[in-house]
Amino acid sequence: MDNNQMIAELQQLINPEHIFIDEYLKKHTYTKLGGKADFFVTPPLILRKYKK
Repeated sequence: MDNNQMIAELQQLINPEHIFIDEYLKKHTYTKLGGKADFFVTPPLILRKYKK
């Protein structure tokens, strides 16, 4: 399965505003460490915390 297929399937299951592509994990960790994730999915309550 390629990334485009994975995105399409994720968007069928999850609201697209909760799906981040090529997201750096350092934005989401206490120690500010972490490389780029192919896909990062957040639950609705956590998304509200980071959205400004």
